Amino acid sequence: SWLLSAAGHGGGEISAGQTTSAGPGVESGGAHVRGRGFEVRGASHYGIEAYHGHDVTVAANDVHAIGHYCTSTSAGIVGINAYVPNMVIEQNVVHDVGRYANGENGCSPSNAYWQNHDHGVYQGEGDNLVVRNNLFYALTHGWAIQRYDGSGTVVSGLTIVNNTFVGANPNKVGQIIIATATTVPGIA
Repeated sequence: SWLLSAAGHGGGEISAGQTTSAGPGVESGGAHVRGRGFEVRGASHYGIEAYHGHDVTVAANDVHAIGHYCTSTSAGIVGINAYVPNMVIEQNVVHDVGRYANGENGCSPSNAYWQNHDHGVYQGEGDNLVVRNNLFYALTHGWAIQRYDGSGTVVSGLTIVNNTFVGANPNKVGQIIIATATTVPGIA
């Protein structure tokens, strides 16, 4: 068990620079990890990614300016990527995530993925995800929260509660998209 925390009161900063490589700003692959109080900005693909671990808490971070470049990739650009069991995402501010739109900064993508592939929180795998008390805004290229897994994995125990959403994607309706199966623990 370990704690990744910013010194002082919200004074940590992780700036990944503006690249187009597919790396995250912060990546957790361990167990019993708590990332708290950071500003994560400028990552190319994921601001914070929890992958290959369990019992992860991402709390009180400012995640923004993720994926600001021109691309036609089908891979989503995400503020907080959730792929582990027993994860809590709480009290974060997630904003300004996503690739450039058609015509923005000279971008001319070959498809319309810029309309709905970039999200605040994305859950692909991992049972028992809790997303609570977060603020989402300026997410104009996808949704604040999306649950999707192309391989058909069913997750159990998805809780989304007490979040604040400001503004919306002008191209697609909604703030929360549950696109693949979830179940309630203990109920078949």
